[in-house]
Amino acid sequence: MAINSIILQDILDQLNDYLQNFTTGTIDLGNRIRAVNRAFEYVKRRLTLPGDEVIQKFYFTQDNNYYNLNVDFNEGLQVIYDNYVNNISDNEWEYKPYPDILRVVGDQSFGNWWSWTVINGVMQLLMFGTNQFQGSTLATFDAITGFIGQNNAQNLNIDTNIFKEGSGSLSFDINPALGNTGTASIYWTVNYDFRTLHQQNGILKLYVWLPVTTISSINLVVGSSPTDYYTFVATTYDDATAFVVNQWKRVQFRFVDNPTVVGSPNDQAINFIRVDFVQGGSFGNAVVQNFRIDDLYTQFPDYMDLIYLSAYKGTDTTGKTKKIFLDTNTDIPTFNTFMPDLIDVIALRAAKICAPQIMKNLQFASLYKQDCEEIMRVMGRSFPRKRVVNMGKLLLKRSG
Repeated sequence: MAINSIILQDILDQLNDYLQNFTTGTIDLGNRIRAVNRAFEYVKRRLTLPGDEVIQKFYFTQDNNYYNLNVDFNEGLQVIYDNYVNNISDNEWEYKPYPDILRVVGDQSFGNWWSWTVINGVMQLLMFGTNQFQGSTLATFDAITGFIGQNNAQNLNIDTNIFKEGSGSLSFDINPALGNTGTASIYWTVNYDFRTLHQQNGILKLYVWLPVTTISSINLVVGSSPTDYYTFVATTYDDATAFVVNQWKRVQFRFVDNPTVVGSPNDQAINFIRVDFVQGGSFGNAVVQNFRIDDLYTQFPDYMDLIYLSAYKGTDTTGKTKKIFLDTNTDIPTFNTFMPDLIDVIALRAAKICAPQIMKNLQFASLYKQDCEEIMRVMGRSFPRKRVVNMGKLLLKRSG
């Protein structure tokens, strides 16, 4: 058998040989395929196979603790800065069990910690720390001076009862008949230099309070003239969740998302900002009161690498579609060109899963011990199962 020809069928054939030689009866194909996948997982839990280590890149901001993980995430190993010059002891990201992190969120004196959790119902990375460069507040909305309602926005006021930061928030109503534009806007003039913010893929964030969810998007327009501006569009909150009513939540506007550019904005002479609330098709014709915005600020995210062990077991026959569950006889396992002898290990383990009584056969039990457990111990010396890494501390789980 050529090394580059290993497919799922080769493992099934070996499994069939063991079942036919040491058991009676017939086990259907679906059960055999599931057993092979379970046996493959057994191998992946004890070894770090070539190709198991994967990098997920993401932008970290200190006001966001949770980041959705790739679908194939199996176990985290290390979090580092994508720019390796920043990976020094003072910037170390240290792994901690997630309950330890949740106990201290809000106190930045503890350093930079990371973990992963399904506490929110999906697999997420939990980050607790500070960005290397700090942003600034652009608008507090504690006073009404300078803010202008445009299009369908009316009745601008400072609400000192319901606010997120400072001493108040800017409240307004949306009257669909006022401007008949489908948009309610809050406009003000500024004098900012956005060159560093743009060059470092900075983020602008804004707290919003929605009395209804029939808003299709919240847009941020910043520019140096009425004909030279950027338009950022947010259709969800910064944690990717849908709009909700009567809660303070953040929307974010990122340069890395390539905002729409009109004309030639001069980054060093930004002179106006406008927040647009775009009404959805079901917004209706009635006036809706008490929209609120608060605390527009900037952040400089850190571009990070999460190194993790992947749950992918292989690909389809083209080698292009990765698969966590191998279910087609032409699927190609990840160890294809590296460890063809794992065919026997997986087949033996799968035989034990399919027919547990097979271990009563002394000949098979001896074969299982020699050609499965022993090979796993030998391979474990060269490809040990890796565990969480804190800087300078590589923790391995030996298989033998």
